[in-house]
Amino acid sequence: MRRASHEGVSCAPHHLYTHAEWHDPHIAFARIHALSALAASAFEILRPVFGRHAVERPMPAALDGPSPDDIAALRAHYTDVNRRHASASPSYWVRIRSAVVWRNMIFVEADGETIPLYETFRIIDRQERGGAVAEELKGHAIREFDGGGADVIFSGSVGSFNYGHWLADDFPRYAVLAEAERPLLCLFSSFDPAIDRIRQEGVALVAGPQACACRFVDRDIPLRVRDLLYVTPCSEHPFVKNPQALAYLRDLGQRTVPAAAPGRRLFVNRAERWPRRLSNLADLAPILRDHGFEEIVTDDLSLREQIAAFAGAGIVAGIMGAGMTNTVFSPPGTPLLCLAPSGWAEPFFWDAAAACGQPYHALFGVPDADDPRPLHQKSFSVDPQALAAMLERIAG
Repeated sequence: MRRASHEGVSCAPHHLYTHAEWHDPHIAFARIHALSALAASAFEILRPVFGRHAVERPMPAALDGPSPDDIAALRAHYTDVNRRHASASPSYWVRIRSAVVWRNMIFVEADGETIPLYETFRIIDRQERGGAVAEELKGHAIREFDGGGADVIFSGSVGSFNYGHWLADDFPRYAVLAEAERPLLCLFSSFDPAIDRIRQEGVALVAGPQACACRFVDRDIPLRVRDLLYVTPCSEHPFVKNPQALAYLRDLGQRTVPAAAPGRRLFVNRAERWPRRLSNLADLAPILRDHGFEEIVTDDLSLREQIAAFAGAGIVAGIMGAGMTNTVFSPPGTPLLCLAPSGWAEPFFWDAAAACGQPYHALFGVPDADDPRPLHQKSFSVDPQALAAMLERIAG
């Protein structure tokens, strides 16, 4: 069977996907099964990590913004997401007989081919990255990876460079580290010191006495790894995050900081180096203070410090971004208020809140007209009276 350059093979299609859970427009459900059957001997399925889970998201407790049309379109979008993405696929621990790790992706060696692993890519990236990178890999020499006799597990996804995506998709899969029969060698593609430090701290928090070693490698050097261990994704970005995976993170947080002070009201701001900032924060800061909110910027905090802050939160408000993903550590029932530029239909945080049992509110602002960036990155201004009314509704 001839394979198109963007097509890959799944490590466990019969276990991971039902027809109702298949939303990839680039490859048909029957075809991924047919292609994967040809390479089935390249994989060994070890056991499930998180089970299949029905997903039903309540509509937001409140949506407000400067454009009624944008709000109506968002409600329609959420309704469509609920209809089309009503189940979270399970996550499995697998062994790949011979794999190539390159640019934070996995390629499977089977039948003389080096084939993209389907589970490595998000649907929104697969058409572009899968084919282009697979073709480019053919021109590179592959080095053998020496794990020193240890069992090697690769932990990575297309979003590993970003704290929020790492937290929602990569980190829950570390759960297997505490259950391995012997300590594993965690293989990571290196990005920057900040996220690499967080990932290493995550391994230490999960593995505990197992004391798994970490090795960060140059992501631009292709490495062949024999008998590579891998855990398949626990999310389908941006629509579905497996509730069991997020519950695992919350339980881990409670074990990490069992004495977190309850009831804090957090306002999650973004550091100046990032896009999508509040243009009129000076006008909003007094309102936030009057309602008992303290500002937090998470960029320079350790993973343990972020867990501690959000595990004790009574209410969390903030700009949509990586820092707000920490609400997965907050208790069920914690009200959330996300701020974003009007017109950006982003279901990521709404879905996470539903999976965690947290009432979701969103308040949109006017995108800055002179900001040349795409809509989802534009800075924006929020109506102070609208913010005050929303906080009164949430906090009383």
